[in-house]
Amino acid sequence: MAGPVNPNVRQSGEHLAMKEPRPLPKHYLWYAEESNRAAGMLLRPKGDSLSSTSAAISIGLSLHAIELCGKSMLRSLGHTKDKIRKAHSGHDPLAILNDVQDQIQSSDDESTLTFRDFLLHAPVIDGQEFSDTIASYLEKHFDHGKTAYSRSYLYPDNPTFTGPNPISAIKHMADHLIESAKRFTEARGYESS
Repeated sequence: MAGPVNPNVRQSGEHLAMKEPRPLPKHYLWYAEESNRAAGMLLRPKGDSLSSTSAAISIGLSLHAIELCGKSMLRSLGHTKDKIRKAHSGHDPLAILNDVQDQIQSSDDESTLTFRDFLLHAPVIDGQEFSDTIASYLEKHFDHGKTAYSRSYLYPDNPTFTGPNPISAIKHMADHLIESAKRFTEARGYESS
């Protein structure tokens, strides 16, 4: 017996009947939310402590969610999926977000004015403001090279940079960026969910 149909997953042949170009900004956001939700579940320790494997996978999933937020915002700015793939084939979340921020800052579109500094947010974690803004943290994080990219955290044979302290900081950054991307998408006239 088949379970309920997941609206986020294409069904066989569905792509042939679609009238809207995929993926829309909301599709990137769906995947970002689910990736970050899974990241949060991995941060719940089993027993006394969080395993290093769970922490690594959680970081990788949150970084992937951040990448998808940026792609959602680029789609909201009118980029095609092919243009996004070509311009950001390295899957670098910081490069994608910087591209978004540059385009927002150079635009006279009033719907984007409130988003000009969206990377300058410092998340609050357990009542304490994190020591860095999202932009500053991601710059420092990716200065560690390939070991700091999301895909490195998802394979057991890759060495990885340990990530933020607390480990949950990257998940909180992704939460903030998901909400920012939703508001941005709606401001640009697209559905966010």
